Amino acid sequence: MFHFGEELPSTFVFGDIFIPDGQFASYIRFAQSNSSRFDACIGVSKTKVGDYCVVIEGDCVVKLKMGLGTGLYTCGIFSIFDSGLVSALHKTQKLTEIFSEIVNLKKKVGFFEIKGAVDLDTPQDVALLEVQLKSSERLL
Repeated sequence: MFHFGEELPSTFVFGDIFIPDGQFASYIRFAQSNSSRFDACIGVSKTKVGDYCVVIEGDCVVKLKMGLGTGLYTCGIFSIFDSGLVSALHKTQKLTEIFSEIVNLKKKVGFFEIKGAVDLDTPQDVALLEVQLKSSERLL
């Protein structure tokens, strides 16, 4: 288990990103290249209560957005720099109004496989980021 602030291996690996705030807010599988950078990728999955978007930009900033109806809410932003260090994740809005139960998406979007998300109901504004690597798994 890799914790917030730890350096990630530079090898090509699969991993699971957990964004906890009292409970797990989301569970996302990612792949990291040797350069510690991600290719641009945008994925949208329809859930029972709205849209779940994962935006992977060329500058390595990943924005997790959850929306209800026409609204789109940013629940977290974190960066993985060239050095492989994981920076802070800042949760800008509670997800209680968006997710009321566990959703099981299991939809592959690019390098990402969204596993699910649960309800949030805590006063914290900043959440920690934990990364669990599964080096035995590979793409394809």
